[in-house]
Amino acid sequence: MGNEVHIRNLSGKPIILEYFELSCIEGFWPKRKIRYFEAPEDEVLNLRIEPAGHEVLNFRERYHFPWGRGKRVYIKLYFVGKKPVVKRLGK
Repeated sequence: MGNEVHIRNLSGKPIILEYFELSCIEGFWPKRKIRYFEAPEDEVLNLRIEPAGHEVLNFRERYHFPWGRGKRVYIKLYFVGKKPVVKRLGK
């Protein structure tokens, strides 16, 4: 039991995922709370994703996402040589 995040490389060149952060946002502006709850232990991940390839990040047991009413989970992906990408996960 757990969560998975699938990352696909649709380009013709390999990309390197250097780092990521998972965060949970509760409430709405101006009273919203942002809580970071997961980042790799090692500061640099360096996960190579081949052209037209994909990777799966598994989050199990203690890394289970805190879904719930009013909670939104986001992932921030840091690719080498690119600006960070923020995506909302799930619901």
